[in-house]
Amino acid sequence: MSVFFYKIRNKLSLSVLRNIYFAFVYPHILCGIEVYANTNNIHFKKLITLNNKLLRILQNKPYKYPIKNLYHNFDTLAIPELHIYQLLLLVHKFLHHKLLLPAAFANYFTINSAVHLYNTRVRENLHLDSVTTNYGKRTVKYKASKVWNQLPSPLKEFLSVKNFSNKFKKFLQIVDIDNTVRCIIMVTFVFLADLFTFEKFHSISVSVSLSSVCLRILFICYFSNYLGDQLR
Repeated sequence: MSVFFYKIRNKLSLSVLRNIYFAFVYPHILCGIEVYANTNNIHFKKLITLNNKLLRILQNKPYKYPIKNLYHNFDTLAIPELHIYQLLLLVHKFLHHKLLLPAAFANYFTINSAVHLYNTRVRENLHLDSVTTNYGKRTVKYKASKVWNQLPSPLKEFLSVKNFSNKFKKFLQIVDIDNTVRCIIMVTFVFLADLFTFEKFHSISVSVSLSSVCLRILFICYFSNYLGDQLR
């Protein structure tokens, strides 16, 4: 197929080449991705490499062209992100549009409020079964529930499948593309958490503790505004 793509890439427009990709390549990647991609990326590295190669050929880009831009140009997701995307589409349909799913998924997931009656902050989250093995953690039910619980609340509020899928895809593209912001978030939260813990157990002045809390609140507000702007 790569030879065929080499021959047509200079004869057709980019929009037509994109349609060819979604007609001949994308359906094969999408089929069963909830299951076959539920493993370490190293096990399907060849598939990822081949898909990157086909995108690079169709877009006529050099070898060192950033891979993330290849997917962004065609408004699609890399295979690991596409796996997460499909898993959470399944969860979204289960919660809001059960009629769109086969009868086998009628009781596939469980909400915490159906397990206990305590009024906790996570009562509307999906219930996570107790698992102790990597195999259990990689089951579709467990992994999809865990990722859904970690999803920002604004995304969970979209009831329409179309709106949710569009916004969630955009969110995954932001997370993938803006690695700098993601690293800043991780480092800042780890630093603030360590600082807060140190202050709590070593009785450092109250003023420093308040400063740490204020910094944390300001950072969360800033990132929430940033994420909201990107999802509009």
